[in-house]
Amino acid sequence: MRMVLPLVLLLGCPSPEDDKPVDTDGDGLFDGQEADLGTDPGSEDSDLDGLHDGEEVDLGTDPLAEDTDEDGYWDAWEITEETDPTDADSVIYEGGWPYNPNKDALEDPGFGGTAGEGEMLPRFVYVDQFGQEVDIYDFAGQGKPVVIDLSGVWCYWCNELAKLAEGKRSALAGYGFDDLDALIESEQFYFVTVLDADVSGRKIDEAEIVEWYEEYPNPYIPVLADKQQELAGWIQPYGYPTLLMVDENMEVTVFDNQDYTAVLTSIVDEFGE
Repeated sequence: MRMVLPLVLLLGCPSPEDDKPVDTDGDGLFDGQEADLGTDPGSEDSDLDGLHDGEEVDLGTDPLAEDTDEDGYWDAWEITEETDPTDADSVIYEGGWPYNPNKDALEDPGFGGTAGEGEMLPRFVYVDQFGQEVDIYDFAGQGKPVVIDLSGVWCYWCNELAKLAEGKRSALAGYGFDDLDALIESEQFYFVTVLDADVSGRKIDEAEIVEWYEEYPNPYIPVLADKQQELAGWIQPYGYPTLLMVDENMEVTVFDNQDYTAVLTSIVDEFGE
């Protein structure tokens, strides 16, 4: 009589290795866990935010969202800057300024040169109206140009420019730049004011930056304190205010040392209706 062997004998006993959970992408989560979470078992970083899915689970962030708390800063950036990616009130910049995780790849020329079209803006880091240090290279790589406004509290036309940017009545009205406030608010470019002198012409301090912002509270404009007047040394301004425009690579594209309105004209021509 022919003997029929049990299937288990024909196939052999399953190896203990076959029972172990599999982590195909090596992100610290087993494929079964990824199925439950809805993440991609074939990608270590499902949301492409710079954190592995397993890291996100450990941190309490959402592995399917690059910005868990929706505060404008990616989870990985917040980890780097030691803010809380799960708390919308814990941000890299209180003012909401942009952040460039790749800024260290830009080669800082330093302040030894002189401003001019085609030259690269030095990497300055100054305190803003909220008391935070702001790295100007965080504005690089955002796909937008940056206007740098070098001004002094003492300067009449600097104040009139600030009024214009605020949408207030200004002596600069009627010269073709009346929509400056609306253009700044459109966020097609960044507008950064750097103050380097107080009302008496002495070096600025952080208290004056706060006072300037209280006088001209434009939420779209970082106001930075250049306490060592480094930028003026690089620009060598003919007068105040002095404006220049740089592209997203921090290279100067528009600059006239004797006519700050050249930048305003460029803004209106490029971004105005």
